[in-house]
Amino acid sequence: MLLDKEFSTRNLINDASKIAQLVASVVCTRFLKNPARAWQVVPLLGDVGTIGDRWLAGQIAALVDTVQSRVRNSFAIKVGATTKNLTELAYEGAPIEGLLTQHEADGLRPGRTLLPRSVRGTGSRWQDVLTALGNSERIDVDNAPDLFDWQDDDLGAQAGTRSDRRAAR
Repeated sequence: MLLDKEFSTRNLINDASKIAQLVASVVCTRFLKNPARAWQVVPLLGDVGTIGDRWLAGQIAALVDTVQSRVRNSFAIKVGATTKNLTELAYEGAPIEGLLTQHEADGLRPGRTLLPRSVRGTGSRWQDVLTALGNSERIDVDNAPDLFDWQDDDLGAQAGTRSDRRAAR
């Protein structure tokens, strides 16, 4: 009986690895074909909830970690005519979401492309997924005051004048 249990556990672990590969493949394909909906299929530990069985909880956590690792290494998303990976992206934290332009992101995170709004989907899950995956750079409220130090010419035509920005503080 013990041998059967060990065999079953080993098969379950092998099957979990195959499931992780399949899920990661689906996620990566979805990011290329329908990125706004892809965020929903990336598993997060917070999605799991409380599991009473320690072993099962560990297996599920390992599955989520494996999927995220594979997605992290294979992530690709179309931005205009190019394809970007996580290390080429920046995104805003919730308090400043939607307030920055690519030009401003260039100044705050040189070499990073601001994740386009069109690929974010609804809600804030995309931010949770990017945070969990890592490798992309988050722009937070703490970074925004750096924009006040820019010269008017650096901000572009639609940004207003330096005195307008200081009055807004």
